[in-house]
Amino acid sequence: MFPWKTFPFTEEIFKMMNMPFPPVQEHINQALSQWDEWGAAFKKGDGADDPAPSSPDTGAPSIEIFETLDFIFIRVPIQEESMLTGLKIFHTSLQVMLKSFPKPDSEQVIRLPSPVRRKGTTAKYRDGILEIRLLKKSEHEMTEVGIDF
Repeated sequence: MFPWKTFPFTEEIFKMMNMPFPPVQEHINQALSQWDEWGAAFKKGDGADDPAPSSPDTGAPSIEIFETLDFIFIRVPIQEESMLTGLKIFHTSLQVMLKSFPKPDSEQVIRLPSPVRRKGTTAKYRDGILEIRLLKKSEHEMTEVGIDF
């Protein structure tokens, strides 16, 4: 319980101002109970913010994304090496697109956890895993904004 007696707005101050003392503890308990409901919804998730959307319905494999201080790695399991023949990999600073994957007429979009550089991306296929390595942006560009008088 919060020590409300040490809070600057005590019951005596409210009496001096001829105002009713608010039931602060009840408001806090109500807010915390709502936070529990919101937290459960966030933990459950609706899948809209998943960085690697893949579902068993489309036949897309489960894609792993992890980042280090300098790189973001994307690991895509590929069962057959023949799937690589039509595969094209594109990326922006915030997402990676796999064209003709997992089917020849489909596209897989992967959202990245942080911005990456335009150059320096590599892709290697080894032991049934396609590993894409993207170089993270180390500096955020800053723009000065002038003030009109």
